Amino acid sequence: AIQRCAEAAVRDALPRRPRAPTGDQQPADVAAKLRITARAPDPRLRLVRCDAHLAADPLVGGVGARQLVAVRCSGPVRWSTWVPVTVESETTVLTATRALSRGDRPGPADLAASSLVVPGISENYVTSLEEIEGMHLIRPLAAATPLLRAQLAPDPIVQKGEAVTLVARQGGMEIRAPGRALADAAPGGRLRVQNVNSLKVGEGRAESSGVVTVDP
Repeated sequence: AIQRCAEAAVRDALPRRPRAPTGDQQPADVAAKLRITARAPDPRLRLVRCDAHLAADPLVGGVGARQLVAVRCSGPVRWSTWVPVTVESETTVLTATRALSRGDRPGPADLAASSLVVPGISENYVTSLEEIEGMHLIRPLAAATPLLRAQLAPDPIVQKGEAVTLVARQGGMEIRAPGRALADAAPGGRLRVQNVNSLKVGEGRAESSGVVTVDP
């Protein structure tokens, strides 16, 4: 009963897809075969049988490959115990066909689809090349290793030293001026810029290629 309670808590914490036409919600990993396994309690524990419904503390911070779930009895006799739970997904993911370095932009020649059992939920892994367009690796990736979304970052649309257009908007007015980027920035990223005319340095947000919206 303790194991089932811990496993149910993890399943309830899975990210959900948007509502289907029927109004039902499905776990995000519905296309993958999930394996949620709680370890049996330590046989040395001597817990009094719970006369109330067992409950697990809500999971905080999302579902990981390994985590501890607190299962509690709130009956006349109260107790709690930590239960280790592992999560795996049997699904199709993209894996590296060769070793890749930090900063590489993986393409069709670098990745291949593989059916694997991977730690955690399949939502954490890249499943198609369309997902990684305009992105690069932020750390090395060994050959035959599944590609995680967390290992990627958007390519900068503004690069350090590049001539940019500074755009200031206030009260329905827009003012443009030539500037220079003092750092790289991905879409929506903040960076320091210099106004070429006034030589003043300020901060802004990369809006599009070569365009930075500066703070008023």
